[in-house]
Amino acid sequence: MKPLPPASAVPALHPLLDLATDAMIVLDRAGQVSFANAAALRQFGCEAGWSSDRLAPLLGAEALHWLREWRDGASDVAGPRDVVLPGGLAASLAVHRLDAWHW
Repeated sequence: MKPLPPASAVPALHPLLDLATDAMIVLDRAGQVSFANAAALRQFGCEAGWSSDRLAPLLGAEALHWLREWRDGASDVAGPRDVVLPGGLAASLAVHRLDAWHW
């Protein structure tokens, strides 16, 4: 099996990510949403193109702070962090590299 070239890796994963029942949001290196699976669209109305600042009402202060630390290069934020979102929903935040530009 030949690995996917980086430019096509994320779009090729879209159908698989849309099957997941958990909301998943893919960010680019600038912290902008490049993909939100079907569960993220249903739960949050989140769409590709949103900035991390626009995610603030959905994520809350703790999660947004974690996201900004990651975006700004803090090395100790990649591991999973459990948070409670503003609506009371529990979430686990983690950074997983998909290709050179998407996390």
